[in-house]
Amino acid sequence: KLPYSLALDIGTSSVRAAIYDSSANVLPATLVRNARHSSSAPETASSISVEQVFSQVVQVIDDVLRKFSTING
Repeated sequence: KLPYSLALDIGTSSVRAAIYDSSANVLPATLVRNARHSSSAPETASSISVEQVFSQVVQVIDDVLRKFSTING
């Protein structure tokens, strides 16, 4: 089997992930996005708890790997 990579994007509004093949092509069926709701503070600042971020990262990775296993066997 070809080598694959899991890419993870931890942004301010969401955590996203997908699997890429050895030619850097995304496998669209593996795309996952978990939106986040942060508490806004004055002057457009936002606050996100470490626990929330960690939980979202774990969930997104689990979801991507589950999707990948269904298409990759």
